[in-house]
Amino acid sequence: MWSYKFADFHPHHYEKLSEALEEIEETDPATLLECCYESRTLRAEALWTLWCMVARGWIKCDLTIPLNMKTRIWMNYE
Repeated sequence: MWSYKFADFHPHHYEKLSEALEEIEETDPATLLECCYESRTLRAEALWTLWCMVARGWIKCDLTIPLNMKTRIWMNYE
């Protein structure tokens, strides 16, 4: 998680993922990426930004269980 917390990420992916997650409210990473991007290449690029958002606490999930593509995620509104 350390490298994601301090790494650069693409602002375009941040905006797209944030807007989609605000509408969906709660989902999992795989579904969110599929909703936002048709291209597998773009989903792969956006995944880095998604993990950066989780590491920074902008997206919440239960980190007491293993994090994977089916982990429930939601926006942090605090």
